[in-house]
Amino acid sequence: MSTVTSSSSANVTRLLPHVTCPHCWNEFPPQDSYWISEHQELIGDERFSETSVEQLRFLPSHFTPDGQAIDARGFTCYRLACPRCHLEVPRSMLEMKPIFISIFGAPASGKTYFLGAMTHMLRQVLPLRFSMDFFDAEASMNRMLKSYESDMFVNREPDKACIPNSLIRKTEQSNEELYSTVRFQSQTVTYTKPFIFNLSPNDRHKNSESAALKASICLYDNAGESFQPGQDRVDNPVTRHMSKARLLCFMFDPLQDVRFLQRNGLAGDNYQQRALSNQEEIFQEAAGRIRRYAQIPQTKKHDAPLVVIVTKSDRWGHLLGPLNPVNEPYVADKTGKKHAIDIRHVRKVSDATRELLLRSTPEIVTAAESFAREVVYVPISTFGHEALHGTSEGQIRPRDINPVWVSVPIVFALGEWFTGYIPTVR
Repeated sequence: MSTVTSSSSANVTRLLPHVTCPHCWNEFPPQDSYWISEHQELIGDERFSETSVEQLRFLPSHFTPDGQAIDARGFTCYRLACPRCHLEVPRSMLEMKPIFISIFGAPASGKTYFLGAMTHMLRQVLPLRFSMDFFDAEASMNRMLKSYESDMFVNREPDKACIPNSLIRKTEQSNEELYSTVRFQSQTVTYTKPFIFNLSPNDRHKNSESAALKASICLYDNAGESFQPGQDRVDNPVTRHMSKARLLCFMFDPLQDVRFLQRNGLAGDNYQQRALSNQEEIFQEAAGRIRRYAQIPQTKKHDAPLVVIVTKSDRWGHLLGPLNPVNEPYVADKTGKKHAIDIRHVRKVSDATRELLLRSTPEIVTAAESFAREVVYVPISTFGHEALHGTSEGQIRPRDINPVWVSVPIVFALGEWFTGYIPTVR
């Protein structure tokens, strides 16, 4: 069997007893990890297509003095792979516990834009305010997500107005950047590619030496079409990561619901042309799959917390009155250097948002609360303002993007449900 520990007694790497593959969710002991060959002639792995240029995966028998595998051509190897699906697994996932976070919603609910804005803000908020480092586990695995962030926040044409759907590419099941296809003999299977980050306390954190606070954050983004009935198959298990998730985030766009628009005085001249939102149907399909694969009885609620992320608050947040989420719920101490999340305030905003939804779209509230034991409603605005007029879809300028509360779902979860990461005010 292979090993991934250092041979140096002064620099021994502590490994998890079992590793969970972030692609196929197979669990395996770290010593069973495959290695990815380095020599350019060692290509054509059995799990990939015959025309693939993927490097060969192998279980090594020869190692360098510091514990790195040596491939059949004598080259030192550095990357690891799952022994089942042969997809790459970041080395940090052998050392840090995983926190799987699934983000799902109906088509056009804004998941992709939210992901780009959320990770961009978390890279700033977590280290600067909460002394938690948050960075890519493997830059190549997060390449697509980094492109989202770049298109939104470091765009080469920041003053050029464009329709929102043209700023970044929509998540589609056929997108090779977001899905991996592997072969198991005659069966071809498609998996969702995760976005993986390392989370660890830095030197300014009060628990800076705690290994228990180091984690691999695995984020999953699925096309809304993945939740249509019949789309979950043995060859297309792209949503089964949700049964492993320790946090579920459902994107709900209230402006897609005619009743919300009409009952809250937000209906424009064309609201009657809008179709009745199918977002509750998407949620129920997702909940059914989670119950099936996590083996949760219909009579019990899921233990993983659920955050209902209610989008486009720039259009409707005024309905919450003084609880309109404008300022982030992060409270500084007397020095101004350390922060805590105001759990009490977030829950007040959640309660007000829930009441608003209950009056307008009660099915979403009922579905969420009949499924999960703990539900929080977090309003966010990815762009921070309404689209400019100019087209039927409106336009935005990258320079004007100023997200509101997009980091709150994850920061709240780290403070409320994952002990020790984030200081809280209650």
